[in-house]
Formats: sequence, C-alpha cells, structure tokens
Amino acid sequence: MKNVVVHVCCSCVMFVVLMSGCVRKNITLLSQISPEHKNYLQYEIVPEFRSVQRAGVNIISAKDDAEFARSLAYNDVDLIMVPFEKSRYYVEGGYLKSMGNSADSQRLRYLEKELLLSALGNIGGEQFYLPRNFKTRVMVYRRSKVQDALRVWRSLRHEINDDLRHINGYGLPSNYILEENPEEWDFFDLFVLGWIWSRQEYGGEKKPRIAHPVVSSRGLALRLIDHVKQFSSDQEVAVEDMFHWEALFSFSGVHNPAMWNENWTDQDLWEAFGNSDIFLSFLTQKDIFHIHGTGKDNLMGYVENGNDLAFATIPRAVSLELDHYGSPLRTGGKSIVTGGFWWAVPLSAQDPGLSLKFIEHVSGSVNQVEESSRFGIIPVRREVLSHIPIIAGDHWVTQLYTISFLQLKYNGKNFLNDDIYNEMISDKFISFWSDLVAEKNWADGQIPDRKFIQEKLTNIEF
Repeated sequence: MKNVVVHVCCSCVMFVVLMSGCVRKNITLLSQISPEHKNYLQYEIVPEFRSVQRAGVNIISAKDDAEFARSLAYNDVDLIMVPFEKSRYYVEGGYLKSMGNSADSQRLRYLEKELLLSALGNIGGEQFYLPRNFKTRVMVYRRSKVQDALRVWRSLRHEINDDLRHINGYGLPSNYILEENPEEWDFFDLFVLGWIWSRQEYGGEKKPRIAHPVVSSRGLALRLIDHVKQFSSDQEVAVEDMFHWEALFSFSGVHNPAMWNENWTDQDLWEAFGNSDIFLSFLTQKDIFHIHGTGKDNLMGYVENGNDLAFATIPRAVSLELDHYGSPLRTGGKSIVTGGFWWAVPLSAQDPGLSLKFIEHVSGSVNQVEESSRFGIIPVRREVLSHIPIIAGDHWVTQLYTISFLQLKYNGKNFLNDDIYNEMISDKFISFWSDLVAEKNWADGQIPDRKFIQEKLTNIEF
C-alpha cells in the first residue's frame, strides 16, 4: 500500500511537470490602444505567440494616462507601451527594469539591430526601451476643394492681397503663386486656400474650412511645437513667428472657430472632414485611417468618397513678415517632430525574457506589415520600412505611407522626447494660444502685430 502511494505521487509530479512544459505563465501587457486594435492583438497576434511560446498574453487597455498609472501600480504587469515624450519620466521615476537584465541578451541584441532607432531607448548606458511604432503628422486635404481654389485664386489675388496688406504691411510675397503641387506650398498658401474656402459657399454655407486638434492638450501642444521646430531661427523668434501665424489664421477666418468654441476632439475632426466642415488639417496616419476607413476593425470611414482625400508633407515655414523686396524675412523648412511609442519592461515583470519574445513576435515583418496597413501606424522594422509602400498594395495606403516616409526624412532627428516636450512648455503654449487665438485678447480689438506678440511673450519663459 505504501508503494502505491509513492507511485501515485510520482505520477502527480510528472503530470505537473508535463503541464508546466505545455503552458507557461501568461504575461500582462498594459497599453493605451483602441478596442479594435486590442482585439486585433488579442485574437490575431497572441494565438500564434501562444502556440510557439506556450504562453498567453493578457492585454489591459487604459483609456488615459491616469488609468494607465493606476493599472501599472495595482497590477502585475510584464510589458508596457510608453509614449516617446514620457520616456525619461518612467526611467527616472524608477518604474522600469533594464532590458539588459534579461537572461536573453542575444535576443535583445538582435532586436536592437533590427528595429530602427533602438539606440534612442538607451538611457544612461542601459537599454530601457525598444521602438514600438512611429507616427508623424502630414497634411491631409480634399483634392476637389484644392482644385476649386486653384481655378479661382488668380481672379481673387487682388482682394486677398489687400486683406493681407492690412496685417503685415505688404500683402502676399511679390512672386507669389499658388502651386498645383502641394509639396511646394508654404504658410502663405495655407492662408490663400483658407481665405478662398471661407468665402466660397459649400453646402449652402460660408465658413472657415481649416482646423487642427484643440481639446487634446497633447494634440494642440504638438501642433504648436511642430511649427516652432520648422523655423531655423532661434527658439524665441520661432515662437513669435508661430503665434503670429496662428493669430492671423484666427483673425482672417482661415481656421474654423468651432474647433475652439466646441472643443473639438480628434473624432470631431474626423467628423468635420465627413461633414465638409473642414477641407484641410495636419493629422497622423491613425487619424487618416479613421477618416478614410478600411472597411474592417470598425474603421468604416467618415467621407463618402475616400478618393477625394489626398496627402502631402507639411508646408514649408516662412515668416509672415516680408522684406522690402516682398520676400519672407525668415524661412524655415518642413521638419517637425516624430512621435511614437516604446516597448518597456516594468519592475513587476516576472519574466523579462518572455516579454522580449513577445516584442520580437509583434515586430516580425509579416505582423508589422499587417498592423500598419490596418491601423495606420508606421512600422519600426528596418526591412519593412523600406518596402511598405510596395507591400501595402492599396493605392491610398501606399500614397499615405510614401508621404509619411518622406515626412520622416524631413524630420530627421527631431524626435518627440522630454527635451522638446514637457508639461511646463506645453501648458504655457496652450495658455498663450488660448488667450491670443481662441479668446482673441488683442490690443484694442485689433489683429496683434509682431510687436504686440513680442511684448505679450516677454514675461513668458519657454
């Protein structure tokens, strides 16, 4: 009888050992992604990972930064997605493990080599991050409405010039032409397009038809920071130039005031394109996928004719002030900031090596192509980045990624990080923008000239 008992116990031990070899502990991934994107990862990416690694993945999706912080504090999390601009916050706050502490150092070296800009995730000599995806803003516009403006701008040039002369003392640049190729546009072209659209009747209404994110503090701050980064002059002058244009667009009816009067969210902008309330904006690839639609993943689109959407890189920065020859006093470029998300391993991770395996799985070439073509994210794998315009296949997706990659080249090393984006600068930008642009607190109710803006900015340190 004693021997039987020993035999049964050994069988139990063997059973446990076999089972432990079949299924490992699940890992928990914490992120801020849409329900559709979460379902894609959970039901289309995780099953293959489970079959290969014998480990599942539980995905927790937080709706905002506050919920993300709570989830990280109260759950045993093994992997997180961190926005570029929060990278130092999580390292300096002691929330992360160094990926170099993983027993699988060979896998880490492989990922560092295959994923673009992995070196930026090395802080203080330790690899805390690996790139998850990139994003940049590009210009999206209604093709047919630009054609409308191209047909009439010459006949309206005198009137447009007179209106602008009251603001900058000169009018349009002496050699001004509204080019047919949007890649040749600068800030004056945005003024001309917006001026024409606001005075033409569409759908029985005359109103401004250009807008950008407002209610999202991150979205508005990035819009402003983008324009500052475009100017090659020193930061103080660049900030003045940026606000000078923003004030002009508000005053002259280029920007649709509903964006600040109604606190437009990203979804409001998508709907505004669908309702023809706006014809042009500066948005990310994800935004454009929502506007155009893909017919799956609940991305049904907001515009009736997706073929009417077109894309271009950001218009070149020039100052509103002109010299006595009628040329902009200051010229900048097209370079804005590149944003995105990092992979990171939090302190609560039980198996960092398994987390690295999931990063490798999601970052595989096939998965990167599929995810980018369905959700509008720019992949980070080197070989995919160089081939996605061909692999994507769909005409509008190919066009969008071709423009996005061109914009990334213009951006160069202007990556969104803690050095150029922090809450203090963002709050100051947003506060000043709200006062100057949305509330129109101008001297004597008139358009603020350069001197007025300089005086208002004197006591604000950026």
